[in-house]
Amino acid sequence: MRITIYGTTDIAYLIASELHVRYNITIIDDMKTLPRRFDKLNINFLPITPHSPDFSSSEAIKEADIFISCLSLYEANVVACIIAKKSTKALTICYIDDPSNFDTFSFTKEDLTLRGLGIDHVLWPEEAIVQDIVRVISIPEVIDLEYFHNGKACFAEYRIRDDFKLLGKNLSEAPLPKSLIAACIIRDDKLFIPSGDTVFMDDDKVLFIGVVSSIEALSRKFFQKVDEKVNSAVIAGGGIVGYMLARRLERHNMRIRLIEKDPARADVLAGVVGKSEVYNADATDLDFFREEELDQADVFICATGSDEINLFLSVMARQAGIPKVISKVSARARAPLFEKAGADLALSPGQSLLNELEDKFLKHSGSIIAVVERGRGNIMELKVPERLDGMRLRDLELKNSALIALIDRKGKTIIPSGDTVIKQDDEAVIFTLEEYSEKIEKMFFK
Repeated sequence: MRITIYGTTDIAYLIASELHVRYNITIIDDMKTLPRRFDKLNINFLPITPHSPDFSSSEAIKEADIFISCLSLYEANVVACIIAKKSTKALTICYIDDPSNFDTFSFTKEDLTLRGLGIDHVLWPEEAIVQDIVRVISIPEVIDLEYFHNGKACFAEYRIRDDFKLLGKNLSEAPLPKSLIAACIIRDDKLFIPSGDTVFMDDDKVLFIGVVSSIEALSRKFFQKVDEKVNSAVIAGGGIVGYMLARRLERHNMRIRLIEKDPARADVLAGVVGKSEVYNADATDLDFFREEELDQADVFICATGSDEINLFLSVMARQAGIPKVISKVSARARAPLFEKAGADLALSPGQSLLNELEDKFLKHSGSIIAVVERGRGNIMELKVPERLDGMRLRDLELKNSALIALIDRKGKTIIPSGDTVIKQDDEAVIFTLEEYSEKIEKMFFK
């Protein structure tokens, strides 16, 4: 797949650095050379713009499958996509950098794509992170969740707590539901594929893969308390992320409390949200926290514009015993720090944007169908070739690099063991650590 990126902004670099290993990336811009940080990437560069005379005839445009405009001005991105659409059949993607350009209480990113401007999709980091947060809030205790395989299967990530039934049990003795598998454990920020002797430890994050009904049974049996459901959420920060979260969560019939420190902003929010309760207060004020009994919330979301405040709030919410704590973080490299401090899940707008790109446009073009732990693990779907027909899984020499979690054989779902014999044209769902992804692809494709 060929992807052309217009611009050298931070988001252009983020996308290029994430995708250059797997895709043919070309950066275009009006400068003579790329900034030095791009030097370590395996990419192409052309010193042209959509306004250049030779733009439409350049290979970067004629051969592109996707065109992403990543300038800092959204107006310039709109124009670039319009011009590109007239010159190529590529999917055009427009990046929105600053949502303050819009009336954020009425604008939706679909507005641009519905106006016939030739823009196929809009990348809006703030909306992307809201989608990710809403996805994991509705199910108690789950900290990441994604469906695949036409909705028949999913992965769910849970954190082991000191009052959970799996604590202290080894994998081989744990009475897990059928049709699922524990594919990965994240312990002390390190990913590994468990063996039967692996013991579930306090604060482990465990990634389960299986058919949807089995994941639901797992949740009920080991992680969900009797009659537990998410009834209330506190959102600290009334910026665009906090506002959009409140409106989305109102659809789930929850009690939403939205806390905004700035009086003018709080007044505006009070007039535009639906059932949400808006408080003009400092969320870090312990007296306010106690008086309003915020510790009774099922979910606490740290969505201010400050990493320092969000980190403090994550610690405060965790110490208060709130079951699920989610925090926004400006850079994905800081997410592990937040999760060690108390957040169950720390998300950056940039990472959510990358997830959206992968989910909607990229994963279907190759073997990767989902990414795990900020890209450190991949879930892949590969078809078994003729030369592997009749082999037992234990003979594939996967060792600790990958785990075949699920096999689809002519519509029948199989959760395999080491003795399972694979057949030609089986669709295998495989979890692998990122560094082994290429090796696993070669095993199936060579």
